[in-house]
Amino acid sequence: MCPDGCPLESVTAYWRYSGFTSTLRAWGCYNHAKGRWKLLIYFNYFLRDFVRNYPEGKLYFTEVVKLSGTWRVLLYNFTAMRWQEVYVFSGALSIPFGWDVWESHEWNTNWPNPFYNIESTNLQVYDGISWHYCNSTYGTRWKTLPDNFAYSYGWYRNYTHWYVGP
Repeated sequence: MCPDGCPLESVTAYWRYSGFTSTLRAWGCYNHAKGRWKLLIYFNYFLRDFVRNYPEGKLYFTEVVKLSGTWRVLLYNFTAMRWQEVYVFSGALSIPFGWDVWESHEWNTNWPNPFYNIESTNLQVYDGISWHYCNSTYGTRWKTLPDNFAYSYGWYRNYTHWYVGP
């Protein structure tokens, strides 16, 4: 989630209601200013256009940017070979921070197997004038993994390149 009052979060969503025989999966855009999902793309469509196989697994690329005072959520469309704008919003929140995070719905000892490397690279922040690579001035390293986490994690480059892996 971007800083500077960004109300939009790009996420992979999983849910299973009582009586369901399987878990529903979708990519979604959550609008924190409105307190609700603004867009859900179910995986059957999402996988075709926005996901490709890599050695680490099935990956997609997303960005949330602010251009001319308007927040825009972009997904890379591999079928069309271009960034596709999927949601636009002009509001803001009163929080000055944002985050770059990996989350798993497996918050116990039942970790996925096989577990692939997950990385986030070249993290930057915009201060209203220019872009800066994250550092001790423009960032905080925050760990929320449980103590029983079975895999390695850490930083290849402080603040700008983190990993979680086997």
